Amino acid sequence: MNRARIQKYLVTGLAILVGAILFVRFLLPVLLPFGIGLLLALAAEPAIRFLMRRAGFRRGIAAALCILALYVLLGTLLWLLLRRGLYELGTLSGALPELLESLGAVTERLQAWLDRMVSQVPDGLGRLLQLGIDQFFQGGQALFSRVCEQALRIVSAAVAKIPNAFLFLVTAILSSFMFAAELPALRTFAKRAVPHRWTHHVAACVRVIRQAFGSWCIAQLKLMGVTFVVLTVGLFLLHFQYALLLGTLIALIDALPIFGTGTVLIPWGVFQFLEGDLRCGIGLLVLYGVAALIRTALEPRLIGKQIGLSPLLTLLALYMGYKFCGIWGMILFPIGAMLLRQLWEYRNTQGATT
Repeated sequence: MNRARIQKYLVTGLAILVGAILFVRFLLPVLLPFGIGLLLALAAEPAIRFLMRRAGFRRGIAAALCILALYVLLGTLLWLLLRRGLYELGTLSGALPELLESLGAVTERLQAWLDRMVSQVPDGLGRLLQLGIDQFFQGGQALFSRVCEQALRIVSAAVAKIPNAFLFLVTAILSSFMFAAELPALRTFAKRAVPHRWTHHVAACVRVIRQAFGSWCIAQLKLMGVTFVVLTVGLFLLHFQYALLLGTLIALIDALPIFGTGTVLIPWGVFQFLEGDLRCGIGLLVLYGVAALIRTALEPRLIGKQIGLSPLLTLLALYMGYKFCGIWGMILFPIGAMLLRQLWEYRNTQGATT
């Protein structure tokens, strides 16, 4: 391969990388409701075709019925989740005074235990440590009030964003109906808009993106399964009730963006420490470390195996994606790396045939 071709590939890869970063940074927040609408329309497409073929419905009526049924299903699931969440919040609010009182007792026991430990330290260092402990627990009350104030600010900020969220939701809903009704026309327009000599390349890119996204989803399901097994076994060994249910819930939380097993296991372990149950506290923290280590080790390998990249390149794509674009970058950068690999192999094949 000559030097000019290598330079061309490098420039192409750099242009794709810069384009992906600009897209995620600036265009994705604007186009996201339309993307959600398009995904919902694509999800409803098999049912729309079924109604058109078997019941003889026109495209617009079949699209409206299928999208409406999809929203009814999603709305029912959301209502059940909200109902359960409100029930849990109501139960928590009823138990909150007792919980705060027990937390105060745990804090007092922790302070008394630290005081006993410091009393055995020589005078100079002991006085310094005692001063630090007193300041820490005095500041803890102020810290609790600051946490409450911050929570109120977060709630206020969320309330202030309700109009934008409502506009986002309405746009996504309307676009899903429009995409579902006009999907064949949009496909025809796209075929006409793309030059004939590019049709094969565009179809190949779409096929690669679809395959890469599906492979990424399969890899995430495998990671969630491994996390579920590790958590369930660990909780069972720690003699927790409902280990299966708790392992399922924590594995689902771990699969969500930004969240992880530490969202549940670290506060839970610290609370067990404060309650005086050192065995459970240490066990939960060790379980978090094991689960996080296994996921960190397996994620590049599983995703790389599914999308056809080496673990090193997958790790590099995940890290760069997170640094440049956050959680979305961890999804899009491995897919972009797979596209670059496919482009590289395709160009080499074309060069070999010519």
